[in-house]
Amino acid sequence: MIKITPNSKSTYAICEKYLFQIGREVLEIPAGYTSDGASVPKLFWKVVGTPFAPNFIEAAFVHDFLVDQNYDDVLADKMFFDMLVYAGVNKYKAKAMYIAVRSYRKYLSNKRLVNSVLGFSLLVALLSGTVTLDTLIKFLLW
Repeated sequence: MIKITPNSKSTYAICEKYLFQIGREVLEIPAGYTSDGASVPKLFWKVVGTPFAPNFIEAAFVHDFLVDQNYDDVLADKMFFDMLVYAGVNKYKAKAMYIAVRSYRKYLSNKRLVNSVLGFSLLVALLSGTVTLDTLIKFLLW
């Protein structure tokens, strides 16, 4: 289990080194490494969870570290999804979070695509019972 402490209003730091494995490679996140957690917009906190929810935190730190180390984006995002599922996150919610992470880079160049992905993610959340129809309608009218 990863041990973290608040570093600022919006980031946490790892208290001691954290080891994880990708294939046969063992990687180490050094003590003091900081993350902003799972990048969940505040609008979705009640539906998805907060950025530092216990079942997101390890996946978020590992994903941020991999991105910072210039690991392959697809590998980093897949690792994020796998760790969410392993931590007990509902598979539909984990898939919606994975889709949001995958679409982030495209946001800067294609806002319409991201809105479509977010809409799809909310629809998945609706079907899985983690969001209400009212929330979905408010998003679509936004």
